[in-house]
Amino acid sequence: MKIITHDIMPEACVLTIGKFESFHRGHQALIHHVIEHAKKMELPSAVMIFDPNPNSYFNPEYKPMLTARERAGMINDLGIDYLILQRFDETFMNMQPGDFNAHIFIQLKAQCVIVGNGFHFGKNRSGDIHLLSEGAKRLGAEVIVFEPKTEASTIFAPVVYTTDVHHEHEKKVQKISTSAIRHALMRADVETVNDLLGYNYFIKGKTAQGDQQGRQMGTPTLNFYPDAHKLLPPNGVYASCVFIDDLPHLSITNIGTSPTMRSENTQRVETHILNVTVPPMYDTDIEVELLEFIRPEQKFASQDALMAQISKDIQYVKNTYHGM
Repeated sequence: MKIITHDIMPEACVLTIGKFESFHRGHQALIHHVIEHAKKMELPSAVMIFDPNPNSYFNPEYKPMLTARERAGMINDLGIDYLILQRFDETFMNMQPGDFNAHIFIQLKAQCVIVGNGFHFGKNRSGDIHLLSEGAKRLGAEVIVFEPKTEASTIFAPVVYTTDVHHEHEKKVQKISTSAIRHALMRADVETVNDLLGYNYFIKGKTAQGDQQGRQMGTPTLNFYPDAHKLLPPNGVYASCVFIDDLPHLSITNIGTSPTMRSENTQRVETHILNVTVPPMYDTDIEVELLEFIRPEQKFASQDALMAQISKDIQYVKNTYHGM
């Protein structure tokens, strides 16, 4: 995948545009549709994302679910040819719809733009699908409105999430959206988050040397500080899977400050790998996928009480995920 950081594309393309903050099932379905349509038109496929995230631009306290680098990695994995990193700033935000159309269809050479029916653009979001289509026609291009399929059998297709409420005949229907996924993550409903995403929510980072307290208690951990801009779930203990050199290992992860053992209030991620012994690793890239929320982080009366609870947590994870 080639990354474009300026305003000119080297060749004509089939393009989609969006924040793709969570890269959920609907986003993945859209990307697959872009790739397939590009093949039909015998053109390269392209995705435009914004950096920084527009929500972060307006609210510096806002933390996206995926960093720009993580989104780029997932887009690359799906087979997109070009990733356009569009700088989101005051100039771009205040672009008039006509100027936006010229940017997309002339400078970025889009022969076809594929977006959802709620797509808006330009100053004050004044541009819509109708204006985008008009601009495309004038410049010899086309716009396709993408609506994901809803068949449960399609891997990336579901746009609604159904769950039992009282019994099997009562269903709660929830549209897949980034806001719905963020709400689920903030209440530590990891299973719902992963179901709506179509993949396990993950945290990446470089391992750093800790204070060896876990090792002294017989539960050595890999410690790392996540990206400061990454949205994390509530502090607590999670069943997890950690990837080291692309190999998965069942693990248990604590997100938080470890109040029983430490007085500092620095949030960190600590992962204890189960079933295999891993030597100390520092300055190593790892990825931790969250599988299930087990319990909130808490301050125990003693180290012995903490160790007893950790043993229970580990046994629960082993019993629940013994097939991994």
